[in-house]
Amino acid sequence: MWKDNAILSLKIKYLNKEIILLDSLQLIPDNLENILISFNSKTLKSKFPYKFVNKNNLYFTGNKPDIKFYKNISEQEYLKIPKTNWDLKKETLGYLKSDIEGLLEVVLKFRDNIHKKYKLNITKFKTLPGLALGAYI
Repeated sequence: MWKDNAILSLKIKYLNKEIILLDSLQLIPDNLENILISFNSKTLKSKFPYKFVNKNNLYFTGNKPDIKFYKNISEQEYLKIPKTNWDLKKETLGYLKSDIEGLLEVVLKFRDNIHKKYKLNITKFKTLPGLALGAYI
């Protein structure tokens, strides 16, 4: 299901199974770093050198990338990253894992709060306006 060039939900059917994926951004509209802070998540957004990654260094190991490859990182945060034995594959997988775990924690807290206050199941709503309408009908 699409709305304004964004996927609201994606239904996957395989054999006798059906999975529906919903876009959490439609219910909790902010960037992950802010969301994790707002929900007092145990998991915090880590820093990753997006500008460093390219098809020629996917298996890079060595010294950590220069600070210029990171976005929105302070000198103090950069200095906390170990200087040697930096492994792009390991760092990428760890970064993705923490993003997924953090988002899961937030969605579960959001789900519990909405259910406790309004007795609604957030998976029945694809957008925040739809959820808000459901709370007052």
